[in-house]
Amino acid sequence: MTNEQNKAIARMHLIDVLEQGKVELIPSYYAPDGSVPDNDTPEQWKERVLWHHKIGPGYKITILDMVAEGDKVVVLWQADFTYSVVPEPPPEKPPYPFGKSVSWKIMSLMRIVDGKLLSNIGANEWGSMMINAGVYVLAKPELA
Repeated sequence: MTNEQNKAIARMHLIDVLEQGKVELIPSYYAPDGSVPDNDTPEQWKERVLWHHKIGPGYKITILDMVAEGDKVVVLWQADFTYSVVPEPPPEKPPYPFGKSVSWKIMSLMRIVDGKLLSNIGANEWGSMMINAGVYVLAKPELA
């Protein structure tokens, strides 16, 4: 596949699946035995996307930059999200800034082979966003 074709697949993954919640497209974008974000299976990724759309409809993704070479695509993107209040968040999920609009940037390294996403490894500003939203509070150092 060309670099432009791989970039189109990465863009479709972010916009069609993650932003728009079209989880029925996951089988067409992911290699069945490949990993997806956080090493989820395609079915686990579907559940994660649906959960995020349930707790915060209106997920907005902005692609800020994208570079492709060979089977790798690097994407810098921004997520804008408002977490709606969920009566009882699942216990295995970390705390979220419910009721607040938040924004954070993500750098994703995707590996795409034969038109299928095999892996997606990312680094993001999640911790900084959680601090800015007041979910995590840093202790202030005592001055001597």
